[in-house]
Amino acid sequence: MRKVVATMFGIMLALSAFRPIFAQSVTSVTAQETVVDQFVAALSNPLLISILLVLGVLALLAEMSAPGGFVAGLVGVIMIGMALFGLSQISANWLGLGLIVLAFILFVLELKTPTLGAAGFIGAIILFAGLLILFNTGTGEYIAQLSLIGAALIAVPALIFVLFIARLAAKERRRKPITGQEQLIGKTAKARKDFAPRDGAFVGQASALGEIWKARSAEPVRNGDILLVTALDGLTLEVTPVDEVTKKTIKETNGAQPVA
Repeated sequence: MRKVVATMFGIMLALSAFRPIFAQSVTSVTAQETVVDQFVAALSNPLLISILLVLGVLALLAEMSAPGGFVAGLVGVIMIGMALFGLSQISANWLGLGLIVLAFILFVLELKTPTLGAAGFIGAIILFAGLLILFNTGTGEYIAQLSLIGAALIAVPALIFVLFIARLAAKERRRKPITGQEQLIGKTAKARKDFAPRDGAFVGQASALGEIWKARSAEPVRNGDILLVTALDGLTLEVTPVDEVTKKTIKETNGAQPVA
């Protein structure tokens, strides 16, 4: 997560270095008397506002895709707050802001549902349009208007980032559960005593994961036999005895170890 935040700051600094490419009709800002005035003047720059707004929401999307931390989410909230403060200092087209919000809603949809990139691409197009008109109020009172190249160089990386974390989120959803009782399936257990015949099967106890379980087998089981867990029926293990060759194969393929 720290790498994601560091990458976002790096992108912001790199984009700021290419300010003439991103913005057109930029007017000069005279030196202010106080540090606070200089800070407010810097936040009134449309290019910086756009970058802060986009990176802030991307940080929140990163937090949503990998919950548990707080760094990316906190940075995202701070960036969005600074962007909104900058917007309050200048004239802005609220339709453009609405389009940007809609774009990020589509980005969230891309993360949460398997749209195969469709929602992400549409969101990037809407984000591009929103950035173009965000500072164009039609009155000529805006400080600067993002150029086509500037809007594209913000929207395209945003799309790439969203598709990247959406792919990671999809892999996480498809990952087989490895916690809880389901991790017993495919592992080995050890019979604690001879299994007794009952209802056409053999029933007894087996130890697995340091616990004693009820176990049922279709074949006879002797005390100390190594058993392969094939299924879980409530709190009863469905097991089958394994020979030495099978035990070696299990160890080599999934690392299962007999549990005493």
